Amino acid sequence: MYLLEADGRRIVLRVHRGPAPTLAEPVARIRAGEGVLGKAVDLRRPVPVAIVAYPSPWLELLLLAGRIQYLASAPAMSPGVGRGSH
Repeated sequence: MYLLEADGRRIVLRVHRGPAPTLAEPVARIRAGEGVLGKAVDLRRPVPVAIVAYPSPWLELLLLAGRIQYLASAPAMSPGVGRGSH
């Protein structure tokens, strides 16, 4: 689970289960708009993607090394909370 920082510029990993630390550590802080997670936050809707079409090349290589083929991200938002306002 990631949380958007108050400034709305970074998304920070708070809890994870399953991925090895070698996969989780490099993605502990993601810029808003980066990768599937950042796109889901920016678009405010679920975003699925095949890793071969991943929008961030450095993350694509990391995910392929972890043998991940597909990924989806969906934001969970509180009513009335805008980006950067919480």
